[in-house]
Amino acid sequence: MLKRFFTATLVSCLAASAVLAQQSPSSGFKIVVISGEGAVNIIQQKTAVAPVIEVRDRNNLPVPGVTVTFSVGGGSGASFGGASTMTATTNALGQATATGFTPTAAGAIHVNVTAAVQGQTISAAIAQTNFATAAQAAQAGSAAASGGGGSSAAGAAGGGAAGGGGIGLGTVAIIGGAAVAGGAVIATQTDLFGDKGFIKILGQVYATITFGPGACAGVRGEGATSNSCYLQRLGGAVVTTTLDNATATTDGAGNFDLTTTLPRSRIDECLTYTITITAAGQPTYTVNTRGFSGNQEGNENRQLFAMSPPTPSFMSGC
Repeated sequence: MLKRFFTATLVSCLAASAVLAQQSPSSGFKIVVISGEGAVNIIQQKTAVAPVIEVRDRNNLPVPGVTVTFSVGGGSGASFGGASTMTATTNALGQATATGFTPTAAGAIHVNVTAAVQGQTISAAIAQTNFATAAQAAQAGSAAASGGGGSSAAGAAGGGAAGGGGIGLGTVAIIGGAAVAGGAVIATQTDLFGDKGFIKILGQVYATITFGPGACAGVRGEGATSNSCYLQRLGGAVVTTTLDNATATTDGAGNFDLTTTLPRSRIDECLTYTITITAAGQPTYTVNTRGFSGNQEGNENRQLFAMSPPTPSFMSGC
């Protein structure tokens, strides 16, 4: 079942961090930064919060098929798979991700984003901060939280990209797998809007399904009276969608929680997309899906999936 959640505290904190395009008022098009603004990256871990942007038109609707260029200001401090620039095309949600983004030097960095839409050029800038180690990031976070100031890099992160909002060093973040009070939001925190800021897809994956009123050694599809019986929960299955580049892997019980980059404010949009599940020794499963169920919090149920025969064969939430 497809879900929506929200965390009021983080959403309100991040409302100011959506960076709009620097463009002429008459253009109508804009770039909105979905994630990456104010993030802190750890060089030692060789990972970074990849910038994700969305191109929108004058009616605030997403614009797919737009070529977007990401570049590192000054050409240093980070790279895209070894290059200082990269291009991507916005997907059906109007979003593009700077893949291969890796920190290379400590200090404040800026990622510039440009796009040409119908002959008009729009742009945005994303501010981040690199630290050599998680310990240094935590130290800078503590200094900022206590009003100690700290280095210029720490100040940039604490201020959340001067003028651009962002998440400051006063935010509790995950550093090296542990929560650090007063820390910075770094690459190990994959959902910058918090656990409940984006639309989530929750499910449980099984190897096979049988149909009939007989005894069921597995799980009944829709309760005790169902004729469907799901068998052999699959751990290690990889779940993706055509909504974005987000992935999830099932646990030992076959469960997965796939957090998309789609803000919960778009839960009522009737989007068409595909869910794909792959697992070792199993046929690839795909299902065409439309919209989102929009179930309220407290009324969540995981959608059951079977690899063979592929079940369900179609899902619609609108």
